[in-house]
Amino acid sequence: MVRSSKVSLSMQDGSDVSEEHVSLAAGRRTTETTEMASSKVEAKMTRENKKNIAYSAADIQVLEGIAAIRHRPGMYVGSTSPSGLVHLIWEALDNAVDEAVAGFGKHIWINITTEGWVTVRDEGRGMPFDPMLYQGDYLPAATVILTVPHSGGKFAEGAYKTAGGLHGVGSTVINALSEKLELTIWKDGQQFTQVFSRGAAMPHHITSCDPKLHGTQLSWLYDRSIFDVDAYYSLEAVESRLKAAAYLNRDVSFHFEAWDEAENQLVSRTFYSRDGLPDYVRDLATTTSAPLFKHVLGIAKEKDNVQVEIALQ
Repeated sequence: MVRSSKVSLSMQDGSDVSEEHVSLAAGRRTTETTEMASSKVEAKMTRENKKNIAYSAADIQVLEGIAAIRHRPGMYVGSTSPSGLVHLIWEALDNAVDEAVAGFGKHIWINITTEGWVTVRDEGRGMPFDPMLYQGDYLPAATVILTVPHSGGKFAEGAYKTAGGLHGVGSTVINALSEKLELTIWKDGQQFTQVFSRGAAMPHHITSCDPKLHGTQLSWLYDRSIFDVDAYYSLEAVESRLKAAAYLNRDVSFHFEAWDEAENQLVSRTFYSRDGLPDYVRDLATTTSAPLFKHVLGIAKEKDNVQVEIALQ
């Protein structure tokens, strides 16, 4: 009878295979025993290490004011990316708009230089800079507003009919996240100027000026040690925001000027809306889809100090 060589080989080496299985099984048991012993040693060391790691009052840090904002900027502007960088402009813009909506001023200027300096100026009442008592010292109110979070005029009832931005934090955040900030205020025939370096206030100066001048101007250079290396101001985002602001705040002019690196030219535009929401609806009707009606229907009413404005087409 003829048998295959494969079968014959298996039969001949059967005893060797059995011995090999026994040897492997013994090896596995030895390895498992070693691993179990090693795990117990590691667990014991981990418990001992945990006992040695102290957690006491010495590990508790209290960050206040400017330091807290600089340590965790994302909590205030969302991120350190371009979206967070442009948020600084929104905060200054909201303060300027609040003055205009309150009936003080019809023009707001926004400028961005090639070096990264941003300037936002309004023609409102001007940030107050008369002395106020804070922690035992008399400081200009404007200095307190820019260096102490949750300080401002938007908390008192009646100070502003409407208010946007981070109430009592916005200006402080801009200052805290800037390498340098220059504040200029025109109020009651006086000009107040003060420079801040990474949130710290330098000596202020008060001089006389034209009594017709009034308003607040913030100029700042963002701190590159805080924001991302590739952070930049998006002109498209700024223009879109100013366009929306013009629709939402009728009769207020937003003058924007910046250098467009892509086009290698100076961009200068003014955003203004006479009718407000109806103008916005007309814009949407020409850029999105066909309108339902030939003319825009607009309703603006106020009742019990609540303003309601509706526009449709």
